[in-house]
Amino acid sequence: MDHHQCAAAGTKGLGLFALFAAGLAGVLEGVVLWAGPGKTEITIGAGLVVVGVWAYSFFDILRLT
Repeated sequence: MDHHQCAAAGTKGLGLFALFAAGLAGVLEGVVLWAGPGKTEITIGAGLVVVGVWAYSFFDILRLT
């Protein structure tokens, strides 16, 4: 693996981590903090982001092994 491939792998991991963290923050916001309209939509949307990133991560692990 050369330098460019290694840098791309690190960038992908950082992006997945950022999406996962943002999704979990959205779920937390929707469940605990948000009191206004759209609480259900925020929680479901953020939950879908979390599940999507989690599923893609497992798919990527299985693809690489």
